[in-house]
Amino acid sequence: MLELWNPLDRLSFWSDFGDGWARAPVERFAPAVDVVERPDSFEITAELPGLKPEDVEVKLENGVLTLSGKRNYEAKDEQEGYRRVERHYGSFTRCFSLPKDVRGDDITADLRDGVLTVKVPKDARALPRKIEVRASAALPEQNVKSAA
Repeated sequence: MLELWNPLDRLSFWSDFGDGWARAPVERFAPAVDVVERPDSFEITAELPGLKPEDVEVKLENGVLTLSGKRNYEAKDEQEGYRRVERHYGSFTRCFSLPKDVRGDDITADLRDGVLTVKVPKDARALPRKIEVRASAALPEQNVKSAA
């Protein structure tokens, strides 16, 4: 279920202390993602706190890189004093169209401290390269005949 943010929700802050204060956890979310282009690669980082590598899938298909996974909701004991659950739970999917000049076989994904880092190397043919400028022999003068 998608839950839209409504800026007017904060106006009802004082009524939050009533029975309707706690909300059910959201069943779908989209993790925050940064995409950085480096000279030799693209790097995608996604915030996935609490997830383990087996909870996340990274897939490349037809030039589209897909990050997906699921954060399961753990039932909270009412006696612990929970009044509100704001962390997002459920499944997520983020898709990124990649340019054709990447090396799909060399993509790596690492999940550390709740941050997934996916490195997508560029093909060597797409990398900038310096082209040597050589001196060449002077061109022979051409005879230009005037049309008289």
